[in-house]
Amino acid sequence: MVDAGTLRWRAATKADLSEIFRISKIIHADIPERMETYEEKLALSPTSCFVVDDGKSIRGYAITLPWAARQIPKLDTILGALPPDAPALYIHDVALLPSARSLGLVKELMELLDAAGIRLGLREMSLAAVYGSETTWFQYGFRRTEMSDALKAQAATYGSAVFMTRPIRG
Repeated sequence: MVDAGTLRWRAATKADLSEIFRISKIIHADIPERMETYEEKLALSPTSCFVVDDGKSIRGYAITLPWAARQIPKLDTILGALPPDAPALYIHDVALLPSARSLGLVKELMELLDAAGIRLGLREMSLAAVYGSETTWFQYGFRRTEMSDALKAQAATYGSAVFMTRPIRG
C-alpha cells in the first residue's frame, strides 16, 4: 500500500524519460508511442510536464503542451514545434500506475496544470479522453466539445476518444 503523503508531483526531467516510457507501455499498450515523441514533448514544453514519485520510484506522469484550439496532436508523431500563439494546454497523456490511483493526485495535477497554463498565457485545457475516462475528466470541469470532421479524424488515431475542454482557472 502506498501512502498518499509520500507521492508528490514534480517537474519531469530528461532523466525521467525511461520511466515515463516504461509506464506508457504498461498503461497505453494499445496506443503506443515511440520514446522520441516523449523526448520531444518534454523538450518543447518542460514547464508543463510532470511526474509523480515517492522519492524512490516514479508512479505516473503527465505530458502536456501548448497547442492549437480544437486540435489534437497526431499520435506517435514528431511535432517539430509548438503552434505559434497556441491558446490551449493540451493534456496529451496522464498515466498513473494502479498503486498511485485514487489518492487525489489528479486534483493536485489540475492545480499544477492551471498554474502552468497561466504562466504560459493560455486560456483553456483540452484533451482526448480515452478508455472511457470521460467521466473522470468531467469531475475536473472538462466538458465534451463538438468535434468537426477533421477533429474526429484526429481523435480516431487515439482509438475511441472524446474531445474535452475546460477553461484555465486562476
